[in-house]
Amino acid sequence: MIGALPEALIIDGVDYQIRTDCRNVLQLFEVFQDPNLTPEDMWIVAVYLMFKCFTCIDDVVIAARDGFNMEEAIKQIQWFISAGSPEKKVLEKPTYSWKQDEQMIFSAVNRV
Repeated sequence: MIGALPEALIIDGVDYQIRTDCRNVLQLFEVFQDPNLTPEDMWIVAVYLMFKCFTCIDDVVIAARDGFNMEEAIKQIQWFISAGSPEKKVLEKPTYSWKQDEQMIFSAVNRV
């Protein structure tokens, strides 16, 4: 994933347009750190935030019920977030907080 970001992720042979703005990815990280969400709910929100075809959370739930491949969508989101790198070991306790460190993160991103 050198250079331009992909504009779509492929799920079951179909290209799905994605939201590539760095703020969406930062929102994903915030969702993954929300202790009030179950892992299933986290991924439903992640799919909603990532894929342009979903206009609300309910759209994701309905699509999953109608056969949208959530497992493949999750794999594709993980691939995108990791910039195509192989899966790394997850630390038990993050060394930063997306919510608490937001200003420092955005200022660094804006400088680049």
